[in-house]
Amino acid sequence: MLNAMKGNVFIRLLSFYVCVTVGMFLTELTLSKPLEYYLSPFSGYAVQIAFRICNLLVLLLFVQQFHKHCDGVSLRQTTLLKPVNVRLVFGFGLLGAGLLSLVALILFAAGITTHSLTTDATSEIYPLVVLLTLAALFEQILLNGVLLVSLVRKIRPEFALLIAGGFFSYLHLSNDHFSLVGAVNTYLAGCLFGVIFLKTQSLWPALAFHLCWNVSQSLIWGFNVSGYAFISLVSTQSAGHPLLTGGNYGLEGSLVTLAVNAALIWFLFKNTSTPWWRRRNATVLN
Repeated sequence: MLNAMKGNVFIRLLSFYVCVTVGMFLTELTLSKPLEYYLSPFSGYAVQIAFRICNLLVLLLFVQQFHKHCDGVSLRQTTLLKPVNVRLVFGFGLLGAGLLSLVALILFAAGITTHSLTTDATSEIYPLVVLLTLAALFEQILLNGVLLVSLVRKIRPEFALLIAGGFFSYLHLSNDHFSLVGAVNTYLAGCLFGVIFLKTQSLWPALAFHLCWNVSQSLIWGFNVSGYAFISLVSTQSAGHPLLTGGNYGLEGSLVTLAVNAALIWFLFKNTSTPWWRRRNATVLN
């Protein structure tokens, strides 16, 4: 079995995903009651934060074990330990928040949504940001640090991106209010994160884009995030068709978001130099 995982990247990735899923399930089964008992009084998000930390540790453990025994990617190859380019991280974070705000402003200007300030959420701002950071970090390590890095070592980057987008959409399949437009947008988001990752050769800019998009969507503009409702500084009411507003899935279910995502991917493709795009071995991720 180990030889099969060493020799076939798809068998190795499937085995890795199964191990991580089982590890997360056993962790939740073992720790759910103690964590709820001890942490629930502190914050509405405390238990979720604790589980996210546990899931992240499970993921990192299996990254290390699969690298050691099955020729999987190392922590270094995920670029998690790579020095952070602050300007790139800040720039892509600003881009994520800006594009989400652009979608929200388009809907607001068209009279499709209305917003009003609320102060009910101020005590939970920091726990929410921590929770969203852990969630984005987990997904970026799994999607780009493990899946995409493994694939670009064996197949052309453009095909690896198509697979990564499909996997990211699959991860959200069980989310509440998941829709066809939501599936397409989530697929495009997975591809977009991959393009940012390969273009910058680092996990951190893609993480910054992902995190700032989610924080802006939930905390600042008051929309659900991929079907999940969080506290917000703004109360939002939608009067338009769910295909425009995204409905209860959030702006990831909106056709406006689809257009913005597609435009950004096209822009990054158009302005990306030839080497990593055309040659499999042109990236330092190998």
